[in-house]
Amino acid sequence: MVRRHMAIPGIGIALILSGMAVLQPQANVAQSAHLRAVKTYTNTKMQYSMTYPSSWKVVKSANDDLLVGAKDGNAFIAASSVVGTATAAQIKARQAQALAGLGTPAGKLSYTVKPINGVMFQLSEQVIKTSKGRLVDTIVLDAVRRGDLFDFGGSVLLNQKNTDNEVNAVLASLFSIKIA
Repeated sequence: MVRRHMAIPGIGIALILSGMAVLQPQANVAQSAHLRAVKTYTNTKMQYSMTYPSSWKVVKSANDDLLVGAKDGNAFIAASSVVGTATAAQIKARQAQALAGLGTPAGKLSYTVKPINGVMFQLSEQVIKTSKGRLVDTIVLDAVRRGDLFDFGGSVLLNQKNTDNEVNAVLASLFSIKIA
């Protein structure tokens, strides 16, 4: 059985049992005590910001504005932005394609449209079984605003000692995103 993992609040996957997703609401992850120590990343050119755990390490990336990972290497958060737009249908298709490229689906693909700090985001989430047989929960969020395309994502390796804390940290970071 898979331990608690990420979930899109309100529709999130809570457990994977026999390959079936069980949907249930999540608690407010921003209240967690271990999330109090955060750093804020601000992209002044693209006019957005987000927080991430101060104990996490910034990783160099040519394709992302920001890529940070937990010290144990079991969780990551990425942010990128480009000038340009995409339709809702294009974003949904790209999210599904990106998740499918990570490995074999180990549960249903969850999808919703949800406001985060006043901006409508398209969110997709799926638990993936990697080529090494490990379960990784990945959530991607995309928004179009002012002719710019914003792409955020988070991944957590499941069934690890710190899975619960890392799930809360990733969700708190993704739901801290503010786009002007």
